[in-house]
Amino acid sequence: MSLLMYLLQVTFSMAIFYSFYHLALRRETLFEGNRLYLLATLILSFLLPLLHFEWAPQVIQPVLMPAMLLGTSMTSLSEQLSPNTGSVFHLSHLLLTFYVAGMLWMTVKVLFAFRQIQLINKLGTPTTIQGFQCVLAEEVKAPFSFFRTIYLPLHHNYQDTELKEVIAHESAHVQDHHSWDVLLMELLTIVCWVNPFMYLYKNSLSDVHEYIADKAVLQFTHWENYAQLLVQQQYKQMPNALSHQLIYSQLKNRLKMMTRQSSARTARLKYIGIIPALFISLVLFSFTYGDVIKGAEQEPSSATVSVEEDIVMPRFPGCDKISSDSVQNCTSAKLNAYIIDNLVYPKSLKETGTQGVVVSKFTVGKDGRIKDPTIVRSFQADADMAVLNLIMIMNDKEGLWTPGTKDGKPVDLVMHLPVRFEYADE
Repeated sequence: MSLLMYLLQVTFSMAIFYSFYHLALRRETLFEGNRLYLLATLILSFLLPLLHFEWAPQVIQPVLMPAMLLGTSMTSLSEQLSPNTGSVFHLSHLLLTFYVAGMLWMTVKVLFAFRQIQLINKLGTPTTIQGFQCVLAEEVKAPFSFFRTIYLPLHHNYQDTELKEVIAHESAHVQDHHSWDVLLMELLTIVCWVNPFMYLYKNSLSDVHEYIADKAVLQFTHWENYAQLLVQQQYKQMPNALSHQLIYSQLKNRLKMMTRQSSARTARLKYIGIIPALFISLVLFSFTYGDVIKGAEQEPSSATVSVEEDIVMPRFPGCDKISSDSVQNCTSAKLNAYIIDNLVYPKSLKETGTQGVVVSKFTVGKDGRIKDPTIVRSFQADADMAVLNLIMIMNDKEGLWTPGTKDGKPVDLVMHLPVRFEYADE
């Protein structure tokens, strides 16, 4: 699976899970449950595309029908088999460079945030307040916590009641280990910085963290007094990716949640909705329908080829007297039969049940002999060698090919041959 396809599947999985959260769960006061839902579905979104399950068993058969591309102007099989197609090659590298540059930038931001906190620890004054480890520093403009430490402004003017509220709020973050969640979100954002749902997850989890901490404060103070303290803190934030930032939109949501009636117990039944969301993701990305292959009974497949009008393609031994309209089907059928009869299926693949595709290329010379067999796309060492051996003994087993011609003259022409190794339980 390519990196681009994997990231797309992760994005779609996150879209499914987050849509359910946005529609059904975000207004509920089930804060701990919502935190667990967001973390679990986020991790599932990264894992599901890596899982693969067969919907139907496969009939044992070592090879799939080969598809051939003949001539100098190959246009089918797969773009990934054409390394000389400049536009696709350069575009993929440009996209990869852009993606890696974004990852590096996001990494720098996280490292800078760590550096900021290290400097605060170095320059600040450590102390203990209400039994919690705290650091007072000039650089801190508004309270925040990181792992087991609470950071406060050096010259704060909190009243005793306000200080108790601040410590209660930040200690809730500390005791519930919210910094681990934040760190996980930052690391996943580095990998998926191009994914818009990553930022929705990140903001929603930050909101839930604040709801949990606010709930701890409201156990001993009135929400109006606490809201006034929050408004005062809004304009004193220290921008740091690893601390919980108090922004206006989040403040409005927090004030709404403070006054919202607690969700009924039956609201927990909404979490059952993860089951259909999970099923949809599995069906879309993890389940594949197993091909039922019946060897020689399978109709030969052929790739659509684009060759110059003055080029005549090589013919497999025995197809030299076939009309030009049927020569490609004859060559595909006989080559397929040759592979089925002569391919030695590697024991290492049988033992492990490993499946995959080897793509090789070889030249049909002007004299009809096969030469220069190479592997274009490797799958596994034993499988690669089995395909190369198959090609190298072809002339000895079947005889000489009828060479391809250009302008009526025999020429060397290159052929590409994909061989799929599939092995299923009996």
